[in-house]
Amino acid sequence: MKRLQEKNSWEGEKIKGSRFIVNLAPIFSEEEAKQFLDMVAQKYPSARHHCYAYRLSSGMFRSSDSGEPRGSAGPPILQRLEGAELVDSIVVVTRYFGGTKLGIGGLIRGYGGAAGYALKEAEKVDIVLGEVFELEFSYTQSPTVSSVVNKFSGVVKEEKYSDIILMKVFIEQENSKGFMSEIIEKSSNKVLIRKSE
Repeated sequence: MKRLQEKNSWEGEKIKGSRFIVNLAPIFSEEEAKQFLDMVAQKYPSARHHCYAYRLSSGMFRSSDSGEPRGSAGPPILQRLEGAELVDSIVVVTRYFGGTKLGIGGLIRGYGGAAGYALKEAEKVDIVLGEVFELEFSYTQSPTVSSVVNKFSGVVKEEKYSDIILMKVFIEQENSKGFMSEIIEKSSNKVLIRKSE
């Protein structure tokens, strides 16, 4: 999976006088998607259509035809996002009507084509899915914990030291079950481990 690296905009060739302007951005919530959509609408106040699609790594997605005929704008944009295997990303395609109706097929090609081209040109970054685990253990268990964290390529996000050690560690999704099992086994169940909220 990938996500867009940064905000970007692109304008393609006119189709029968209609202008298609694409704005892209990385997002991490529905609220951020709404804020970006509002920003695009303010940037192009005289445009009648701000069609969009977004996908989040949580599995949530949404698209809108924004007044265009049903299925002619939002779904084609969403298909381009899916085809690019992008999540945590939004694409907004703004259309200025050029005086000639494009028909549903023309709209699908216009919106989908503009989104597809802009996504092809955009910078993307890989997303590593995983989980954060909270570990609580005594100092005597520290070598065991370090060994298992290293074995599973864990990334320590936070450590706190008092009479015990509290650690937050990121483990890639494919390694999370093995990591939990090995921590419990190697420490003889003396390390308290739980998934972080």
